[in-house]
Amino acid sequence: MRLVSCLAPPTAIAALAAAALALSAAPASAEPNDACATVTAIYESHMNRALFYIGLADTLASFGQMDLSNAAGRDADREMNMADRLIDTMRAAC
Repeated sequence: MRLVSCLAPPTAIAALAAAALALSAAPASAEPNDACATVTAIYESHMNRALFYIGLADTLASFGQMDLSNAAGRDADREMNMADRLIDTMRAAC
């Protein structure tokens, strides 16, 4: 079970995701997709989320919430692994 699902109900998560997609939708006349910029943005997003989860894990551990701290640590590891997988793509695109 992911940490986010422990803290927020699934309907709130779905509503947030729908709002994010609506805000990020580009018009048909938008500039062409730049592969390097796209993969770099995705990489930075995963790294930012990993840093967030690392800080969350530290905070939860300082309050003695070891189960939640371990869950946040696993989320951080998952985000780092996803960022690591993008490095080869970044080399090819940039």
